[in-house]
Formats: sequence, structure tokens, C-alpha cells
Amino acid sequence: MTAAKVLVVEDERIVALDLKVRLSALGYAVAGTVPSGEQALEKARELLPDIVLMDIHLEGMIDGVDAARSLHESLRIPVIFLTAYSEDSTLQRAQDTLPFGFLVKPVDERALHASIQMALARHAAETALRESEQRFRDVVGAAGECVWETDARGRLVYVSKQAEEVMGYPQAKLLGQSPADLMPPEERERLGSWFCDQMRAQKPFRGLEHMVMRPDGTPGWQRVSGVPRRDARGRYQGYRGTGLDVTDRKRIEARLQQLNEELEQRVRARTAELEMANRELEAFSYSVSHDLRAPLRSIEGFAAILQESSADRLDAEGQRCLDRIRAGTLRMSELIEALIMLARIARFELNAEPVDVSEIARECIEDFARHSPERTVEVAIDPGIVASADRYLVHSLLENLLGNAWKFTGRNPRARIELAKIGVVDGMLHLAVRDNGVGFEPSQAERLFTPFQRLHRETDFPGTGIGLATAKRIVERHRGTIRAESSPGRGTTFHFTLPAAPATAADGSRMH
Repeated sequence: MTAAKVLVVEDERIVALDLKVRLSALGYAVAGTVPSGEQALEKARELLPDIVLMDIHLEGMIDGVDAARSLHESLRIPVIFLTAYSEDSTLQRAQDTLPFGFLVKPVDERALHASIQMALARHAAETALRESEQRFRDVVGAAGECVWETDARGRLVYVSKQAEEVMGYPQAKLLGQSPADLMPPEERERLGSWFCDQMRAQKPFRGLEHMVMRPDGTPGWQRVSGVPRRDARGRYQGYRGTGLDVTDRKRIEARLQQLNEELEQRVRARTAELEMANRELEAFSYSVSHDLRAPLRSIEGFAAILQESSADRLDAEGQRCLDRIRAGTLRMSELIEALIMLARIARFELNAEPVDVSEIARECIEDFARHSPERTVEVAIDPGIVASADRYLVHSLLENLLGNAWKFTGRNPRARIELAKIGVVDGMLHLAVRDNGVGFEPSQAERLFTPFQRLHRETDFPGTGIGLATAKRIVERHRGTIRAESSPGRGTTFHFTLPAAPATAADGSRMH
């Protein structure tokens, strides 16, 4: 342990030398001996001793009391006075410098040692306290908070400098006021009884936000926390705490609330518009399904009657025209049905249940085979594929995807169609429908799912051009995705996802 450095300030050389010898014998390091206050200040700034033994009456213009005051204010060096005088006036002047001891000459060695040790301990404690207080001030200042104290009646007796920014008033204006005095009337009414109850209960509080009215008439908000303040005997003295300006946050919250209300109003207006649009769409669907189909049925019916009753009076060209009329009405009817189906999917109420996708796929293939008995198609359907979906929509989805594969493999004598389960990820079942049909250019993949977009001529592969758009809407209604991969002459693969049934989702399989 390093010996404490002591500076001796004594104008009697014999006394100074005696003190130096005695201090060295006690284990202290004597930094030097000087006879005047001026030299004491100069030596202290140079050597920064741990403690100074200071005679009061010294040579020069500065006596020991003034020198001690300067050392305390500028260097925070503890001072113990040594003097042969103990009159009241001298003691009073010395006390004003907050000395760490007062020894009357001649000094007893044990008293000298004890006084130095106690002074050093007190100085260390005060230094630690100052550092702790400075650390607290730095932290509070960095956080932008102010520190405050009230008396037992709730009046402010201390506020830090940051209070001017938080509350908008100078420190002097805040002292002696109750925080409630700074609140607008409605805020005082809201919190007045709460403050009274809190002071009566003498309990800590945290995060209380309240409004203050600033000098310029603008409102501000602060967030305060406090704890009861007590004296050394535990008697209640008031509250002590911190305050943080949250005005900007409150303004943002108010703006967000306003925007949310505006958004809700827009949502309500938009919902009303959508409901009206849905009603209009339903009316359109009804019109299409009844008003448009009725004339089509008439056209087709009269064409059939004309063809049956007057066939002998029509030449070949007339017969061909009637055939085209009947084919056109049939085509128009198919388009109307497809459009109605596409429109209904968006409003269709899903009835999710465990659905055997494999079984529905087999039913679709069997139906295609009944209508095309001349074809030989190799079909591979993975067994046990179970989705949590609407059975009716899944049937329509597979009817479109497998029907698409059936159609575009029509020219391949070794046609193959496959429904495969790839895996389950995040509760979604990944499936694929593959075929070895004619395929298409990869750059055209996105066009597939747009209504009426066709990648092949209708004379080569008939269809409405709406089936894949319907399939896409069905998949999206189930929160899934769909995409196509293909190349000319190499077939097509449709990847799509559906919610997996609980037992399927837990099987631990993975996508690849």
C-alpha cells in the first residue's frame, strides 16, 4: 500500500522539521514543507498531496484559512489545521472552509496520526459520494430526465437544470410550486385526488404520465416516477424522483390514433363499396346465368329444330352454318359457366375439412377416361394425400389441373400424368401435377393464370382459357401458391400448396 503524501505548511522551521520527522516515523511520505500560503498553493498544484497540514498564521499575504479555502475549491485536497490559537473568531473562519480536522499545537503524535487517518477516510468517502452523484447526474442527463424533490406538502424544493426543458419553466419559477399547479384544470381534476392519496399512502409510483401547461400556453407531457423521501430517523419528508419529457411521443401517438381512425373510416367506406360491388357482381352473375343463357338456349334450340325439320331443304353450306351456330352457342355457354365459377370463388365460403386429394384425383381421371375411351394414359397418383381444404373447391382445382394435363398429352401415344406429394413445410402441403405433354415456353408461364390467355391455338387444343385462372384463385383462397414449370415438348409441372391436415403436417416430411 502506497504511503499517503502529506504537505506541511508551517512558517516556524523547527516546528515544520519536527512534523516532518514525526510524520515519516508514522509511515507517511512528506511531500514537502513550505512557510506561506502562496507556496502552499503552488506546491499543492505541483505535487497533488493526499492531505495538507496547515498552520493558520503564515508568512505572506495569504493566511492558512484562505489557502485552505482555495485548496478545497480548486483541488479538493483535505486540510487539517494546526494552530496555537483557538479563539472563536479564528475557529469560525476555519470552519467556513470545511476542514477535515483542527489540532492545537503542540500536537500529540497519536492525535496527529488519528486525525490524518480519519481525514483520509472521510475524504475517500466524500470523493466516492461525489463520483456517485456525478455518475447519477450524467446518467440522468444522458437520458434527458430531470430530478425533483418535494416537501411533505407536495411543494417542489429542488429541481435539476433539465426541468427547464421538461416543464418549460426556469428552475427558480418551479421551486415552491406543486406539480398540480402546472397542470391544466382538466388534468388537475383527473389526478388531484390521486396525488393526495399517493402522498397519504407514501408509496412509490412509476411511469405516471400527465400534462403540463407551458409558459407559452402549449401543452406538454411528462412521465414521472418517484419514491418517498425520509430523513435519517425515517420521518417522511416528501418525494424524490425523475421526470422525462414525452411530449413528442404523445404527439406521435395522437397522430397515429387520428390516422387509425381515418384508416378505420376508409376501411368502413371501402367495405361498404366492396359490399355494393359484390351485390352488383351477384346481380351480374344472376343476369349472366339467367338473362344471357336464356337467349342462348333459344338460339341453340331453334337451330336444332331448324336442323331437324328442314334438313332436306338446306344445302351443305346451310347445314355448315347451322352447325357453327350450335357450336358457337355451346362455346358461349361454356364461357359463361366458367366466368360464373371464377366470380363465385372469391365469395365462396370455405368449409375446411380433411380431404382425400388422392381419391378426388382418381375420380377426375376416371371421368376423363369415360369421355375419351380411345386413349391410353399412364397415371400415377401418390396415395394418402390429405389436405385441410374445401372438398368442392379441391375437386374443381384438380379437375382443371389434371384436365389440363389430359388435354395437352392428347397427341402423345405414351402419355403420362402424375400427382405427387413433395412434402410438408410450415403446415402447407406441397403437391405437383406433372405431364409429358406439349409444354410451352418458360417465359410464358405467368400468362397461364390470366383469364382468356392461351398459349396454344384453340383449334389445336380447345378450352375456355379460364381453367387455370380458376385454379389459381382456388389455391390462393386456401392461402397457398401455384406456379408452372415447362419447356416445349418436355411436358409441364404445376407446383401448388394446400393446408395440410393435422396428421399430415406432423409426419415430419420436408420439401425438396
